Parts: sequence; structure tokens; C-alpha cells
Amino acid sequence: MLGKVGYAHPMLRMKSHYQSLFRLPSATAIALLALLTLGNVHAQILVSIEPYRELAERLAPDQDVTVLLPPGASPHGYDPSPRDVARIADADWIVMNGGGVDNFIADLMEAAGSNAHTFVAVDALGQSELLASQGDDAHDHAEEDHDHGAEEDHGHEDDAHEHGEEDHGHGAEEEHAHGEEDHDHVDAPHDHDDEAHDHDHTGPNVHVWLDPTRMITITHALADALAAEDPTRADAIQQRADAYVRELEALDAEIAELLAPYEGAAFIPFHDAWPYFAERYGLQLVMEIEPFPGREPTARQLAAAIAIIEEYGATAIFSEVQLPDRPAQVLADEAGVALGILDPLGGSEARPTYHDLVRYNAQVIAETLTPTQP
Repeated sequence: MLGKVGYAHPMLRMKSHYQSLFRLPSATAIALLALLTLGNVHAQILVSIEPYRELAERLAPDQDVTVLLPPGASPHGYDPSPRDVARIADADWIVMNGGGVDNFIADLMEAAGSNAHTFVAVDALGQSELLASQGDDAHDHAEEDHDHGAEEDHGHEDDAHEHGEEDHGHGAEEEHAHGEEDHDHVDAPHDHDDEAHDHDHTGPNVHVWLDPTRMITITHALADALAAEDPTRADAIQQRADAYVRELEALDAEIAELLAPYEGAAFIPFHDAWPYFAERYGLQLVMEIEPFPGREPTARQLAAAIAIIEEYGATAIFSEVQLPDRPAQVLADEAGVALGILDPLGGSEARPTYHDLVRYNAQVIAETLTPTQP
């Protein structure tokens, strides 16, 4: 279910932009107003995040495909612009991930009065194909071992594995909102509803695109949706989908071979984007360090993370290009482990395609982790 994002309504911000135009020379105002209201008139398919661009381009090569989220930006806390409203107004199709990653799309569609066809990738997957978020069962390694006995092993049952009622019962609740009260240990359930970051940790994890096999399911579903709306091109769309699926199958086999020596290795990312990737390629995802995207972990959470790193014999931790460097580097130094930098979104010149993105992440993991098998 799509939620609201904690930012000023785009139409109100557009109104402000329009009002400022009247103070400009008339020719300039007319040109800028046309730009804001018309946007990219050729954009027919709008995708919310970069990983779906290549898919849309392969299935509909005769249509313009535009990515809403700029390269290097994170969808968590993204602040859309009036131009984004214009782009949505122009789109015939909107391809989004859903499940909280790109909730801002719903508000933009309402502001634009969009009648575009909407495809939600998460909805293409059955419930059996979705993994629980950290708030549920996805991280049972951390939950079971550190909620039921690890307190004695590490000697911080009142600090790292309680909810900090004394330390966080008053001022910290106000200062850190949900971050401290609900997350004052790394493996606590993510039980909050933070509008500013637009991300739900209590339902299924929705970073489904990082598993090529789930992208195969999404490819077939989008092809079916496009073909249903344009039956005259249905055969061509399905042929393109079949060709792209073969490429995804080859990519999956390539990554599986590359990461086979690391099967069972402790895998510790900062952000909750990686359970599908880890499951597919046999990595043991024991915890996620950062309690909430964009919010730095506390000293207590870092201490608990070090204890878990030591317990599982982890040789590396992984941050992301969209996250601040400092917390990850501090933790890696304190724990004496390597630090790898992953990219869940891509879109840079170095990783312009989905295939490039998956290969990059697999290579970083292979270069950073210690093999578990010869």
C-alpha cells in the first residue's frame, strides 16, 4: 500500500514556482513555465528507479524511457521537484518497484492528475517469493542468537539487547523519534512509520530487483502488461522479453559461479537492500547495521555490531555508495575487518546497465570477503 511522504505537496511547490515566474521578464517566464508544465513531451515510460530502466528499454525500444530518481540519489527521503510532476503527467506508463521504496510516486501522480498505466514490480511476485523484513524473520540469526543468550556471552544484556527504557525513555524519544526507542540494538524489529524516509520495515522486504531470478518474473509480468494494452505488438514484446530473460539467466549463472567460493560466508551490509541477493547466492546475512536508511547507528548499535561481527567471524562489512562513508569506516576500523562499498541502484557511468550493477556488487563481495571454500 502506497503511503504519503513527508514533504510539501508538489502542487503547492509548483504554485510557488509559478508565482516566482511572474517576477521575471515575460519571454523568460513563458519559456520556464512551458518547461515546468510540459516537461519531457517524448517521455512515454517513466521508471521510478534505475534498475528498471534497462528492462523497460528492452521491452519497448521504440518508446522513450525516463528515470525519475537521479543517479546517486537514494529513494529514501527523496525530495521530488515540480519537473517530476511534469514528467509523470507526460508518461503513458509508470514502472515502479512499490512496497515503500518509491512511495513518492503516488503523491506525484495525484498532483499531476496522471492517468498513466502503472506497473508495480513487487506485485508481480507471489507472497512465497517475498522475504520478511528485518522486523519479522529475515534476520533470525541476529534475533535468535542475541535475544536469547548472547547477552551473557557479550555482557551487555542491559545495553545492546534491551530497548533502553532507562536511557531512552524521555529525552532520547523526542530527539531520535523512532530511531532510538525502537532500534537501540542492531537486530531490534524495525517497527516504525517514518514519513521522512518513506520506508516500511514491518512487511516484506521489497528490494527484489537485486536478485536476477526475481527480475525474470518481473520481466514476464511487465511484458504481459504491455502486451495487454497493445495487442498489435504483443508478439514482438514477448519475443523481446524472452531474449532479455535469457540474458538474465546467463547473468545469474555467472554470478553464482563467481560467488560459489563464498557460500555460507557471514554477510553484513549497512542497509536492508540485500536479503534477496544474499539468499540467491548463498551468503549468510546475519545482520544489518544501520537501523534506518540515512540515519547513522548509535554508539550502542555499533558496539552490538562489533560483538556480532566477532561472533560470526565476519571478515568484512559493506556500505553503499548512497550512504555516508564515516559510520562504515569507523565500524570497519574498530572491528578490524575490510570494508566494501556496494551499489543497490546503479545508473552511474561505471554501472549504466542492470547487468553492470549486479556484476559490480558480486565483484566487490568477491574481492572483500574471505572465501569459505577452496
